[in-house]
Amino acid sequence: MYRSSITVLFLSVILISCMASDRFTFVAPEYKNLNQSGVEILIMPFITNLFETNQLQEYIERKNRSKETLTTKEIELLENYIPILLAENSFSKITKAEKKSLKTPIKFNYIIPEGSDTAKRIYVPQIKNLTYEDIIPKYIFFIEDAYFNKSGDEKGVFMGRGSESFFVFNAGIEYLLWDNHNGKIAAFGKLQTKQKLLALPNKESYLAILETFIVDLLRDSPLAQKKIYF
Repeated sequence: MYRSSITVLFLSVILISCMASDRFTFVAPEYKNLNQSGVEILIMPFITNLFETNQLQEYIERKNRSKETLTTKEIELLENYIPILLAENSFSKITKAEKKSLKTPIKFNYIIPEGSDTAKRIYVPQIKNLTYEDIIPKYIFFIEDAYFNKSGDEKGVFMGRGSESFFVFNAGIEYLLWDNHNGKIAAFGKLQTKQKLLALPNKESYLAILETFIVDLLRDSPLAQKKIYF
């Protein structure tokens, strides 16, 4: 069971502004407004670590065409901190899955989900009642895709300080919440945001964005969301 915690620091000297996020979310009708607490959620490794060879190659080709960059280090950061942030912002029982502990390979269909009112395809696992370390979790959470594009050096004008340089941090994540007991989609979505930074993004910059995504996706999910006050 995942029990670690972190505090994300929003530093004014690093972050200039956070632009409005672009988002698409879908919650299946039977999962809306449930506000579930205490449910078991298994957080899977990043989806490319679960693919068979042909699907991995197709993913890489699409990624190259989209120019939405994602490094091995960023995948590692997603795998390490998404479970922590979900645990901190929900009342769910979070377990982080290790690939070596998954007993059987997971096959995926790449489809447009029925009833979702979107033309976007997602990876849907062919699993039901998957057992992990003697637990059959209610939900399985997949990070289907992500990107972190960094650009700069751009100029901005600040009152009393003249002109300064800043960097643009453009990020997005795609996710799937899978009902493991019933073998069906509970929720999925794509969240995007853009931020201006006074310096190249560091670990705190990434964590701030990831927490924004987690808070956002929990708003449109079957899960109860913690209200955190500082």
